[in-house]
Amino acid sequence: MQKLEIKEKKLLQLPYFYHEKTNEAVILEYNDQELVKIYNYIDKNKIFTLELIDQYREVLEQIEELLLFQKVVYVNNTEIGILLPKGYKENAHDYFINSKTCWNDKIMVLQNLGKLLEKLSKLREQNSILATFFIGDLQEKNVLIDRTTKKIQIIDLDSCKIKTNKPFPTKYLEFIYCFNYVKQNLHKKYIIKGDTCIPNESSDLYCYILIILKQLFHIDITYLSIEQFYKEMYKIKETMPEELWTILINIYNIPYNKNPYKLLDTIEEVKEKTLKK
Repeated sequence: MQKLEIKEKKLLQLPYFYHEKTNEAVILEYNDQELVKIYNYIDKNKIFTLELIDQYREVLEQIEELLLFQKVVYVNNTEIGILLPKGYKENAHDYFINSKTCWNDKIMVLQNLGKLLEKLSKLREQNSILATFFIGDLQEKNVLIDRTTKKIQIIDLDSCKIKTNKPFPTKYLEFIYCFNYVKQNLHKKYIIKGDTCIPNESSDLYCYILIILKQLFHIDITYLSIEQFYKEMYKIKETMPEELWTILINIYNIPYNKNPYKLLDTIEEVKEKTLKK
């Protein structure tokens, strides 16, 4: 891995790029093009994950939507973080709540995210390295957006699942109010060891569908029980084609998750027809 040694004095002078506090790291502005991510705590699993990403960098860099770290940052010969390219200026959380973002733009962004997941799925069939690679912590703040082109970039990939590294905590894979149900009934679909979900293709699609429900229908299933989830889903059934609704509601059923991105642009049309009845 390439290294970047920074003097402690210089590090303390770097301005904050992202001011919101996280349990994982602090993001500083290194220059006009690059950021420094300083971990609050760095362990062997994090270092191992960075080594694996670097080992398979040639393959991962072929996927333009993945924003990989560039170097490992050292202070006094000790690893403290990573150097990252800045990427697009806006994350999906801010993009979706912005009043200037129209319905069609939201659909385009969500479809581009779905296209990425489909691309990864197809590449897994061709490449044994990518067969073990999953985004894991797929959530709005880890997706960057170009407001003009609607293209996306995935960040925070130092928390991905790759080869034999251990899974990291994720925002949407805690199954807070349905953990026992998922562990007992969906153990082949969502692999849970101890209290941690090990990311796979179905779990990445679960996070994607959660984002769709949250951003298009204002249904945040993070804190819903199974019963509450089904109640909310039946409320919106008439606003979309049966095929799409079935894909969305099946995240808590045994069949492996399907990618719904091709059907997203039918939602508004169905909604308008429903309102005219």
